[in-house]
Amino acid sequence: MLDHQEKQKARMTRLQYAQEYMGEFVSDLRQLFTDEVIKKAVTLKRPDIIMPNKDYYLGVDIARMGEDEGTYEVLMKISNEYVEQVENIVTTKKFTTETYDKIVDLESQYHFKEIGIDAGAGALGVGILDFLLREPTVKRKVVALNNRQRAMDYTGERKRNLLKEDMYLNMLALMEKGFLKLLNDDDLIASLRSVQYEYTVTQGRRSSIRIFGNYTHIAEGLIRASWLANQKKLNTFISWI
Repeated sequence: MLDHQEKQKARMTRLQYAQEYMGEFVSDLRQLFTDEVIKKAVTLKRPDIIMPNKDYYLGVDIARMGEDEGTYEVLMKISNEYVEQVENIVTTKKFTTETYDKIVDLESQYHFKEIGIDAGAGALGVGILDFLLREPTVKRKVVALNNRQRAMDYTGERKRNLLKEDMYLNMLALMEKGFLKLLNDDDLIASLRSVQYEYTVTQGRRSSIRIFGNYTHIAEGLIRASWLANQKKLNTFISWI
């Protein structure tokens, strides 16, 4: 039993293990990415050059016209386990064509392995996905990672149930285990700190977690890039939801 718990502790996030095995439960709101976890992960400077022959992943949070900000988060896979962020770009008030052009431009620089976007972001997200699926350079790389739908690839095939919470907990686990290092950027840190969670309980059912925040645009891009870069190692962490 002790051996089993040690294995579970090694593969789970701190929050998961605390609730499942330590009997801890908090019903009020809390900061998902603690300052300790952020300090551990946010250590990098933006590199001066793009390293050739590396696997790069792009996560995009699509901006709506107005005050909303969109982000382009680029991760580089160093090894089978370890991932580093190499770019964080924030834009505002962009048209669909401008977002499309930016993704294609970044593709020409990084030659991404995969590109994760939120095609569930209203008509804007769907329109950009439609444009990208017609672009030969990226159409086989685009994965629609919608907040409350299945992950969808370029063929339109739905792969599995995928929630926003899945992606957030996956990135949290990567950060806690030291597998993901991020750029030391003030806006990025503010975005991570803004992410809140609360547990909800329905009688006769398992507890669930709700994740939200008011400045999460950078975090939303990062969860998509990190999901694509290292989901195969950590996606078992999220089966408890």
